[in-house]
Amino acid sequence: MMFIVGGTLLAIIIGLIIGSARRDRLQAAKLRVVQDRLSARYKPEQLFVSPYDQSALGLSPERGEVLLGTAQDEAAYPVAAILEVEGVRDGTVIRRFRRDDADGPAASSGGKGDVIRINTLELRITVNDPGRAVWTVRFFDWPAGGVSPGNVAFQAAARDAERWFALLQQAMAADASKA
Repeated sequence: MMFIVGGTLLAIIIGLIIGSARRDRLQAAKLRVVQDRLSARYKPEQLFVSPYDQSALGLSPERGEVLLGTAQDEAAYPVAAILEVEGVRDGTVIRRFRRDDADGPAASSGGKGDVIRINTLELRITVNDPGRAVWTVRFFDWPAGGVSPGNVAFQAAARDAERWFALLQQAMAADASKA
């Protein structure tokens, strides 16, 4: 009897591991498809594609171009078209940089305090495009209760989001100084 229960549990565990590996391979394949498509079409110097939702952000400072996209849709804009970049944690804007602020520091706009659990971290980029003004790039997504701010996966995502925020801020400031 104990052998049957142990064998059943082992089969369930093996099935879960195989299912997880299959999902990981599928997710990696989706990521590669978006990366390859955007790289071939726009040739950005730097590219980030979210492993969570395949949203994308690319930058070509030499050409003065920013690339924004999703798994189904993408568009390239001149850096001059970026109106605002916001860091958003769990739906709350925690950092904001507007084109009008190109000479000053990025403004914090709330979201401080004692954060216990974090579910999402995104950059929201607003561009001068009547067809699609707002693009969201997801850097972190942890369902079911979130993680603590010290979580290793969240910390890595936060560094990536901060890096891209700084890159966009620098590109906007450089573009403003040309004008």
